[in-house]
Amino acid sequence: MSVPVGRLGSLIDAVHEVVWRTGRRSGPKWRYGNVIGIDRPRLRDLDPAAARSRYGDRGRVVVALAVVVQDQVVVHVVFVLAAGDATAHFAGAGRGAAADRAASLAGFLARATRTVLSAAGIDSR
Repeated sequence: MSVPVGRLGSLIDAVHEVVWRTGRRSGPKWRYGNVIGIDRPRLRDLDPAAARSRYGDRGRVVVALAVVVQDQVVVHVVFVLAAGDATAHFAGAGRGAAADRAASLAGFLARATRTVLSAAGIDSR
């Protein structure tokens, strides 16, 4: 999802807010199959060099995070600047059975981030 480059901080804050609230009683619930609210996600820094080599063709990588649930389900959130936009790319990074859960979590995080931005009056595409 993209916002004007001047809203990069708001985009990063929105992702952090979603991750912090997910898994808490009052926060949004990630659903996978018949399970709801599996675990609280954790944020970890993603190696910038690895993020650049994997996602750098989309623009200048400025921040890269890994969202981890249950140590096996990982979503990379990579913030990129290009053509006047700040973009967050959400990509599942699991393998095997964890890949489906990671893809589901990536979609959930993107939708929830868009909701947070919209509530703050920030248009995203």
